[in-house]
Amino acid sequence: MSSFNYIGEGTALVVREKCESIITFTSKTTITTTSNPFFFVINYENSIIGKQLLSWINRSDTIVASNTSLASNASYIFIFNFYQDLSGLIFFVTAISGDYKKCNYSSGDMQLYVPSVTSKEVNDQFKLHVKSADEFNKLLKSNHNLNQLYLKLKEK
Repeated sequence: MSSFNYIGEGTALVVREKCESIITFTSKTTITTTSNPFFFVINYENSIIGKQLLSWINRSDTIVASNTSLASNASYIFIFNFYQDLSGLIFFVTAISGDYKKCNYSSGDMQLYVPSVTSKEVNDQFKLHVKSADEFNKLLKSNHNLNQLYLKLKEK
């Protein structure tokens, strides 16, 4: 089994009758392979909702075709996208929605891949999920908040 580690930050909107706030947070994720190349374990954590353990299945007919991954637990739905920039750095963009302390929660964050030693086979399997630098540039041009996060993470 191999792991892929990410660090980053994002912004959340928390609303309901007695709560309304925009909160910045830090985040980190570890994606771990299993004995089956189509199943992954995701340990996602951010400083608002805490640690979240997720399972993710790579269905080649849907996930690789769209390069968007969907996972959930009892409280939240997660949408993941992986991108590579022109310099070869890999970024992980997450959108989350669900309930947080009896309020509606939505957030977006970006994390930078922290390389570790893994096998070529695992890296090749992982790269099936990465969108091109052109797609990433389009996203950054269309989303000011993600562009700011990108610039901040590149400095690290």
